[in-house]
Amino acid sequence: MRTLELTSKLQVPPDEAWAFFLDVEAWPSWGRLVLRAEGDFRPGARWKMTLAGRGRPLRPYLVSVDPPRNIVFETRLIGCRIRHAFTFAAAPSGSVLRQTFVASGPTEPLLRPWTMPGMRQFSALGDDLARALQTASPREVASCVVRQITTGQRVS
Repeated sequence: MRTLELTSKLQVPPDEAWAFFLDVEAWPSWGRLVLRAEGDFRPGARWKMTLAGRGRPLRPYLVSVDPPRNIVFETRLIGCRIRHAFTFAAAPSGSVLRQTFVASGPTEPLLRPWTMPGMRQFSALGDDLARALQTASPREVASCVVRQITTGQRVS
């Protein structure tokens, strides 16, 4: 089993960062990594994420959502599972986005040369989110629609 944690400091409270982050349709406008994301905000839903520099989209499952603090995805590869948790926590100057990856399974050591760089590239998502929140006006941040996470809600 391999664990990787990426941390990004955000200059807004966790609730505001969560609302901004949850607007996945806007990810391509402020981030370099995710070109498109679509799926339902309900546990078990299969998502489709198109990443820059990757030929095939990722097809993670949404494992859990605990608004406004945590969302967890899981990607399954040949004999390997990768859990990716996004956790927003309060910090003295705003909040912190903690991305935690846990890769496990019998093929994890063999796939590590491909999975570790893939996981590390998500530092760009955290860095870009921090930059977008820093440059967004308070009105832009406040106007982000806080999506109600209910069964059947689709984001694309």
